[in-house]
Amino acid sequence: MKVLVIGASGRVGQLLVADLQKQGEHVVAASRHPQNLGDESVLFDLHAEADAMVKQMQGFDAVYFTAGSRGHDTIGTDLDGAIKTMQAAEMAGVKRYIMLIAAFALDRSKWNNPGIQSIKDYYIAKHYADLYLTKNTKLDYTILQPGTLTETPATGKATFAAEAGKNSIADVAEVLAKVLYMRNTIGKVIIMHDGGAPISEAVLKV
Repeated sequence: MKVLVIGASGRVGQLLVADLQKQGEHVVAASRHPQNLGDESVLFDLHAEADAMVKQMQGFDAVYFTAGSRGHDTIGTDLDGAIKTMQAAEMAGVKRYIMLIAAFALDRSKWNNPGIQSIKDYYIAKHYADLYLTKNTKLDYTILQPGTLTETPATGKATFAAEAGKNSIADVAEVLAKVLYMRNTIGKVIIMHDGGAPISEAVLKV
C-alpha cells in the first residue's frame, strides 16, 4: 500500500513509519518539521484548509493520524486539524483511515480521573474529532486508544480490553501497523495496554 503518516516525526510516528516499511508499504512521512523518514518526507500543515490537503492525499491507499500538539494547539491541531484530514481523505478518495488518540476520549464517564483532568482540553478536542470520524464520515476507520505511553522496550504483546494501562511506544506503533490490513478492526475503537497475546494474534481477535 501507499500510506501517508501524518505526525511522522512524533515518538509513535517515527516507529510506525519504520514498522510499515518493514511490512513492505510505501510510506510518506508527513509532519510540520519534515525529517529523513520513510520513503519520502513531506511538509504537512494541519492549519491549511482541507481543500489544500486533498492534493497531498491523492493516490494514497491509507492515512494515519498520529499528530498531536501536546497541549499547545488543541483546537487548531488536535480538533480542527484532525477533522480536516478526515474531510480531505474522503475528498481524495482514500478509504482507510487510522487514528491514534488517548484512551477514553469518547467516554466522558472516565474523565474524572486526575490524570485526564490535567489535560481535559485535549480530551475535549479529541472527543469531538472522534465523534466526527465515527458519525460524519464514511471512512473505513480504526481508532486506537492506548493508555500511558512509556519509553520501555517493546513487549510484542497486547491486550485489547475496556481498561487502559501502560503501553510501550514500540508496541503501540506495531499495533497501528498491523491493523492496516485487518478488516475486523474497521469501525472499531480499540483500547490497548501491554501484555497478553502476541500482537499479531491479538489484532485478529479485536
